[in-house]
Order: sequence, then structure tokens, then C-alpha cells
Amino acid sequence: MKDVQITRLRLGHVQLNQNLHKIGQVDSPNCSVCDTDEDIHHFIFQCPKQKELQRQLKQTCTDHRKAYNMRTILKTKECVDVLYEYLRIRNIFL
Repeated sequence: MKDVQITRLRLGHVQLNQNLHKIGQVDSPNCSVCDTDEDIHHFIFQCPKQKELQRQLKQTCTDHRKAYNMRTILKTKECVDVLYEYLRIRNIFL
């Protein structure tokens, strides 16, 4: 399951409103909280609903002296572990 979640994130094939809107599954591509495009970048870096995830990822990047960016988060084992665990605990399947 972890590999599937992370691969989907890396490829951009996620079940966030921006993609769901493209295939007619939701009426709007926008985040229900922020009313801006709900894409991977928004989910990981901007959405206030994911503040705890953002805090954990920033701390992990700092602890491992890594840049806090999409590439690091989706490629670095420690960040991938934090991201996956956050999604798993909250039953979020992207």
C-alpha cells in the first residue's frame, strides 16, 4: 500500500479535486477549505487542513539537512515515511 500511495503522488495520479474534476467526479477542482486548486502541491505545502503534515515534513527536512520541497519530500526515505504515516493514520488514500 505504501508503494502505491507514494508512486501515485510521484506520478501525480491522485484523488484530489483537481484530478477528480478533470474526469467529472467532482464539480470543482478547488479545495473545500481554501477554494483554490486542490493539487499535490496545495495538499502538501499550502492547505491549512494539512498543517500537521507540513509541520512534520519541515521538521524532518530540517533534522536531515534537506531542502523543504516536493522533490525532497517524494524522494527522501525519511520524508516519504512521514508522509505515508500521516496518510495512513488519517485513512487518506490519494
